[in-house]
Formats: sequence, structure tokens, C-alpha cells
Amino acid sequence: MKFLKAFLLFSAFLVSNSIAQQAICDFNLRFIGGESFYSCGLQIDNPNGIEITSIEGIHLQNFTDADVQGIYQIGGISTRIFLGVFCQRFPNIRRAALYSFGITELAAYSFVGCESLEWLSVYGNQISSINQNTFENNRNLTYLDLDSNQLTTLPEGLFANMNNLLHLDISFNPFTSIPGNIFNGLQNLNTLYMQNARITTINPSWFTILTNLEHLYLNYNQISEIPENSFANLGNLVVLMLYNNNISDISNLRGLDNLRVLDLNTNNIRDVNENSFNGFDSLNFLGLNYNPITIIRNGTFRLLHNLQALEFAATGLREIESDVFGNLERLWYVDFNFNEIEDLPSGVFASLNQLRQVELRNNRLKTLRRDHFGPNITTIEIIDLEENVVNSLEISLFDDLTGLDLFLFGNNICASGVFGGFIQNRNEIMQRLDRCFRNFDLIIDAVTDNNVDYLFFRGENPGIVARVQAEDEIQIALTPFNFPWSPMIEVIIGAANNTRSIIRRNQDEDVAVVPSPGIIRSNQQNLFRIVWANHVILVFRENEQWPFLVHTMIDFFNVNFYGLRTLQSRATWSIQPIGD
Repeated sequence: MKFLKAFLLFSAFLVSNSIAQQAICDFNLRFIGGESFYSCGLQIDNPNGIEITSIEGIHLQNFTDADVQGIYQIGGISTRIFLGVFCQRFPNIRRAALYSFGITELAAYSFVGCESLEWLSVYGNQISSINQNTFENNRNLTYLDLDSNQLTTLPEGLFANMNNLLHLDISFNPFTSIPGNIFNGLQNLNTLYMQNARITTINPSWFTILTNLEHLYLNYNQISEIPENSFANLGNLVVLMLYNNNISDISNLRGLDNLRVLDLNTNNIRDVNENSFNGFDSLNFLGLNYNPITIIRNGTFRLLHNLQALEFAATGLREIESDVFGNLERLWYVDFNFNEIEDLPSGVFASLNQLRQVELRNNRLKTLRRDHFGPNITTIEIIDLEENVVNSLEISLFDDLTGLDLFLFGNNICASGVFGGFIQNRNEIMQRLDRCFRNFDLIIDAVTDNNVDYLFFRGENPGIVARVQAEDEIQIALTPFNFPWSPMIEVIIGAANNTRSIIRRNQDEDVAVVPSPGIIRSNQQNLFRIVWANHVILVFRENEQWPFLVHTMIDFFNVNFYGLRTLQSRATWSIQPIGD
């Protein structure tokens, strides 16, 4: 019985190994890039990496082994690669896509006999070892993809004989070191992907020989610095992707005279100035999203005459100086979404003759004026102002927006909506924005300076939006008259050294007190909404949905005036009414 069991197990082993040594081709025609390839769709079950002994499959009519130009994986697993065996059977293979086979190594001369091979991908395997002579006989390769494997380094001389290679991808490998001369032999390389490769610093020696490189992808790494002369020999580079790193200094980005696309999104750049982009005369796209930059100064983009698209979203941007876009005559797209912009300087977009799309979503803008845009407003097709605190719009702005197609205005104060087909639906949309236009004529700008007395204004609407810059406590009075009287309600924000806020009745009774530490932020504008309706006083911060201060009036009175004052410091105010 024991002998029989052993015999059966041994027989099963032989059968499994026999099966493992077979490969099956599903022959078919594939169309890639407008070209047809007679190909072998490969099914292989070889988990132990045993030498392939046979290749099964039935050709399509009128096709032979000599017609096979491509091979690609359709199923199975093989820890070793035996492409040389296939090349002996199919001598004219030009393309090989060996995705996710489970290959663990590329031995020396893995592709011997595949001299016709032009395109090779081993994407998504488990390759941790690659020999210096792996591609020794594959000098016709123009495309090589080693993406998504387990490589920690590459041997020197790996690409020494690959002068024809145009595209190389070594992304998504856990590299711990990459030799400085690794790309020797690749003087004709056009595109290099090194994404998500755990790179912490750039070795300037990598790119010394790559004088014909046009596309370089270094995104999703951990690069914190760019050494001097890192890209000195890349004068033909057109696209440079550096997004999602930790770069703080871009002063060594030099020698890139032909660069068209520079993506620096999601880094740690804190300042850009008039020297940041010297030598980028050809640049068409600049991405600076998700960098902690709070101000754009005049002259920053002065040399970017060919810039067409600028991304500056989610940086914490608060201020754009008035002449930032002075020389950017070809700029048509600007993205300042998800920032803290409270106001735009007069004429900020005036020089942009080709401007078509303006993205200002999720800021703190309170109004939009005609003089923001200058005489070239007719080119604009899309404006996005959603999720701001806009309470007024200048009607003449829309009289001149003759090319506007889409106006995104959701979740603002004076109106809310997505207004598409603006040209066709102009009359209806203008009616829906009427409150915004009326509010524009009621904007009040004022200054209070250690005043004991309130500065009063007519308050016929049921609330105001107050944008105020102050160092200390601010006070707003609500009264039936344009002078203090009983009854009167006072809203005091930032009392007791900016630690609490109060609603006070008739100047002596605190009817609502809440902690509000640091509610007045110095050196910047603070926004509050004060609403009085249905016997209730509501005080909101910014564009928050819920009030932080509430009082129900016992003795109701009509609020006909509001007063402004500061007792300890100077404050500048901009007040807009809230509509009915």
C-alpha cells in the first residue's frame, strides 16, 4: 500500500511537471496603433519555472510561425521567462507584453534569439533581480517597460547597447540605489518614467547623457532638493513632472529652455518671485497647486510670455498683486480654487487678451467688479465662483461678458446656482442675479479709529455681511435710529482680549456670551454675517452654516440702522447688505 501511494504521488508529480512545461498559443490578429500584428495570446502554467518544452496552438488559415510578430499574456503564471524559446519558434517577434506572470528575475540573455524585438513590457511582475547582460542581444528595442516590479537597484551597463531605445519606464519599483551612470548608452532616449520609485534626491549624473530626452516623469517620489546642474544637459526637455514630492527650492531648475510643461503640484514651495522662472520662455503650462504659497508678487511670471495655463489651487493664497499677469498675453486658463482670496486688485486680469476660463471656487470673495477684467472681458467663457461669500456683483460686468457660456455660482450669499447657456438664457439668469446687482450699489466702506461713538448707516435689509480688518474687539449696534437709544442691541466680537463674543441689550445687559478665542485675526480681513429677522439675532463666522452667537429679542423693535465702532484700535470695514 505504501508503495502504491508513493507511485501515485510520483506519477502526479510527473504529470504536473509535464503540464507545467507546455505553453499554449491562441493565435489572433491584434490592431495596435493602426497596425495589425499576428500574435500569440499566451496561456502558460509554470509556477516552478521549469524549462518550456513545447508550444501548442493552431494557426489561423494562411499564417505560419514566421508571421507571428507579437506575444502577450492571457493567463497563467511562470516565475521564469523563456522568451528565447518563443523567439526560436517565432523568429520575427517584434512586440512582447508579459504582464503579471509572476516572473521573479531576468537572467543573462533572457531574450537571446529575439533580435527583432522592438517593444517589451514585463509590467506587474515580481522581478527583484536583473542581470547586466539581460538585453545584450536586443539592440532593436525602442520601448522597454519594467514598471511595477520589486527592483531595488539596476546593474551598471544594463542599457549599454540600447542606442535605439526611445521609451523607458522603471516606475513603481522600491529602489534603494540607482547608479549614476545607469543610463549610459541611451543617448537617443525620448521618454523616461521614474515615478513612485522612492527617489529622495536627484543624481545629476543620471541625465548627463540624455541630451535628446523630451519627457521626464519624476512624480510621486520623496525628492526634497534639486542639486545644481541636475538638468543642465536636458536642453531638449519638453515635459517635466515633479508633482507629489517634497521640493521647497526650485532655484536650480535651470537649462530648460524648451520646456513646455512644468508640474510642481503638491510640493513644499513657500515662495515664488521674479527670479523663480528665469529661463522658461517656452513654458505653456505651470502647475503649483498644493504648495504653501500665500502671495503672488508682481513680476513673478514676467518672463513666461508663452504661458497658457496656470494652476495655483489650494495653496492658502491670500493676495495677488495687481500686475502679476502683466506679460502673459497667451494665458487662457487660471485656477485659484480652494484658496483664501478675499479681494482681487483692480485690473488684475486686464492684460489677458486670451483669457477664457477663470477658476475662483472656494475662496472668500465678497464681490466681483468690472474693473477686475479690463477691456478684454469678451473672451471669457467660464467663470467659477462657487462656495464663496459673494453678496454683490457689478451689473456692467455681465453687460460686457458677451462670450460667457457657464457661470458657476453655487452657495454664495446674494444668489446660488449653476448658470449654463448664459448667452441663450441671459435674461432669465440676469433676473436670478438681480439681488446681487442691487447689493453692489449698497456697498459701504468705512474706517473706525478708537471711536467712542458709533458710525451709523441705514440698515433696511435684514442683515449685513461685514468684512473687517482689525487688531482688537469690534462692535456692531442695531437700533431703530441713527444714534444710540433704548432699545438697542450690540454685537461685540473679540471682547476680553479676543477670548469671547457677546450680544448686549441696551448697553448694560449681556444676553448671550460665548467663548471665541482668536476670533479676530490680525493683519487680515475677517468676515461675519449678522442677521436680524423674526425677533432673532444671528451671528455667523465666514460662510459657516450655523451661527456661533444667537439671541431672541423679547422686546421686538425694527432695526433701521446699524452702527460700527472699535474702542481699542483702528479698523477698516466693507459692508454689504443681505437681501430679503
